[in-house]
Amino acid sequence: MKTAQIKLPVLAACLVATAISGCQTKTMTPVTYFPDNRANSPGISSLDGSASDTVPEALPDALINTETEIVEVQTLPTEPTTVSLPVRSVESPESASLRTEGALPRRLIYGDYLLDDSAFKSDIVYFEFDRSDLRAAELTKVEEVAVILRAKVNNAVLIDGHCDERGTEEYNRSLGERRALTIRETLISLGISPDRIHTRSMGEDAPAVTGRSENAYSRNRRGEFALLIPRG
Repeated sequence: MKTAQIKLPVLAACLVATAISGCQTKTMTPVTYFPDNRANSPGISSLDGSASDTVPEALPDALINTETEIVEVQTLPTEPTTVSLPVRSVESPESASLRTEGALPRRLIYGDYLLDDSAFKSDIVYFEFDRSDLRAAELTKVEEVAVILRAKVNNAVLIDGHCDERGTEEYNRSLGERRALTIRETLISLGISPDRIHTRSMGEDAPAVTGRSENAYSRNRRGEFALLIPRG
């Protein structure tokens, strides 16, 4: 009984000492907290595992990109664009031949030749009234024709004899022939082969100038040359 009385005060004293000294069986490790904006963001759990409704703090100005790149957007056409290109036509040999013949004025074809009556426009020979002989000044023109014919060995020449309207039609036809033949003989004397020289009389049928003045008559008494180009 005495022993029990002694143990009770000792047990009470031990309990008081334990409470005063803070005697614990488990030691708590201190925790250091670092600021983290994510912990304060809505919907993100804080360090203690609970959700936080705190509004996140504004980011520093250095982290905000204030420059915005503007990109120009080009609208593409919904329909294809039509580009007009120059059209280059190709001419067949047949159409080219017809075009060449059609481009020649007046008499186009003479026998087996194409006729070009513009080749000797500056070499028209003029005659005196009712004469078929050549004057010295006109002889130079015939010589120029001979030079061209010697250069164009594959070509021939046609000589047309013309008259003014005075005289009968039959007489003027004959006079025109004599004038053409005079020029022909002159070309032969200059070395042009006779088979390359063709003649015909036009009489008064194709006047160069209309009218009944002496000036008109003098322009119609003439011999004209045409270059003959072999066909084909």
